Amino acid sequence: MSRQTIIDVEASQVETKESPAGSNCTKYGDWFGLNGQKWCAIFVSWVYTKALHQLGYIDMPKGYAGYQAGYEHRKKLELLTENPQMGDIVL
Repeated sequence: MSRQTIIDVEASQVETKESPAGSNCTKYGDWFGLNGQKWCAIFVSWVYTKALHQLGYIDMPKGYAGYQAGYEHRKKLELLTENPQMGDIVL
């Protein structure tokens, strides 16, 4: 996995929309098993999986579904930084 791969996967999704608009229904939520829920963290889990770097079980089998779980996980692994680079997870 490279940072560029993560960026490329993210960039390929720019035109993706909720359907119907405002519903939180996306292909990411469908993949994660929580369609209709807020999906920003779910999107991160999806991107990393597609970039061949599955996050593994954080608060759900495919990664994490909420900011707090992602933050606590990154903190525990001492992966927090005040100097993010392209491809980092921003919480």
